[in-house]
Amino acid sequence: MYSNLSHLFSISDNFDGLNIEYIKEKLAENDTFTIVEIRDLDESEYTNKKNLKEIYLKLHYLPFIFEEEDDSLLGSYPEKEDILEFYVAIIESSELRYTLKETFTISGLEDKDIEEIFKIKNALSLATEYKNFAILDYQRHIKLLSLLSISPLIFIDISTFVVRSGSCLEYISRFDLPPSLDYLYSIHGGYNEKTSTKEYWLHTHGLSRISLPELEIPAVNDSEILYSLSMLLSSLAKRSIEFGGIEKNKVIEVMGISLALTDFAEYKKNKVFSNIELHKKNSLAVVPYIDGNICTFDIYKEIMTENNIFSLSSFETNLIRDCARATIGYFFDIFDNHKDDAEFKFLIKLAYAKDEDSYAEGEIEHLWFEVSNFYEDDFEIEGTLLNEPYYDLGMHEGDVSRHEIIRLTDWKLSIKDNSYNSSNLYLLFEDDD
Repeated sequence: MYSNLSHLFSISDNFDGLNIEYIKEKLAENDTFTIVEIRDLDESEYTNKKNLKEIYLKLHYLPFIFEEEDDSLLGSYPEKEDILEFYVAIIESSELRYTLKETFTISGLEDKDIEEIFKIKNALSLATEYKNFAILDYQRHIKLLSLLSISPLIFIDISTFVVRSGSCLEYISRFDLPPSLDYLYSIHGGYNEKTSTKEYWLHTHGLSRISLPELEIPAVNDSEILYSLSMLLSSLAKRSIEFGGIEKNKVIEVMGISLALTDFAEYKKNKVFSNIELHKKNSLAVVPYIDGNICTFDIYKEIMTENNIFSLSSFETNLIRDCARATIGYFFDIFDNHKDDAEFKFLIKLAYAKDEDSYAEGEIEHLWFEVSNFYEDDFEIEGTLLNEPYYDLGMHEGDVSRHEIIRLTDWKLSIKDNSYNSSNLYLLFEDDD
């Protein structure tokens, strides 16, 4: 009955309890939805038999209203009203701690902090099924968890096996869409010690909650290409999210690598891979091809080591752009305070084309500039171009000139050995603490 639910959890040290009145009070702070139904569940209806209390909540999300000139990614979302059903529950934190021992990736938290947090007795659980536009439903899931949580210390995404700080939850809940598609899935890896040579594998977690098969790269013999393969797998996961899946058994080319996604039964027909086991039943194997025949990824080692940067789709580029625009104020606040600090490096990516027709045809270049001045009244920056344009744009690498910030598609802040952007800016606030 509840097999397709996505579960998120948060732990707070001042969460007193859960009841319908509390939920209604918190929901009154938001005007993007109306309550259709809310009721206590009987134990026989609980989504998890270990839950201590559970409440059913149905929300009717209102359609977005946009200005005519709005070019945000959200502005292209189909105009319709969405219904989402949520299951709000309390569960003992110890139940989650047991799961976290070995399988979870802990991002931005120290082990000692985790141990202290899990001394708190109970956790808040929020489960739902993504039935509409998966990326938007995920963000609504995040927003509601943040709204119901009180100063969360951590939040846990069971589907991706990732634990993040409470400040991360509060930060990403500010946006209408996720700051990055990376939040919707994770990539795990390991190796098989039973074989004569160490055999590595990589697989995704999180795609199944949006009704997509997980992706796997098994039988990798060369550890030197694992990073490139993780980038490749990430690129395929994002493509799958954007297009609602990738056609099976169709050979495609990704950055010079020919590959196809195939059912594991087909994969194992090749004698080279006959003994390989799949990590999960609802997974597809990422199969490399050369000259029309299945091969191993080792064949593409030279290509992958020379070029391990996989291009972003226009969808992801727009997602990053929207998030960058929403957070550019933070960037310039930090710039004003640290522009003369040698340990700080401020970079902005701007979109350029030869002319308006080139814009319309998608012949756009995204160029990085190191910022040296910010002209607030004109909303412009002065910066040094860091890469040579492919097209003839009348500028060259090393040129210093002024540019309109309306062209913004991304920004990056480097401090010593750490790098921050609009998807992980919350880490900078944690470092300050």
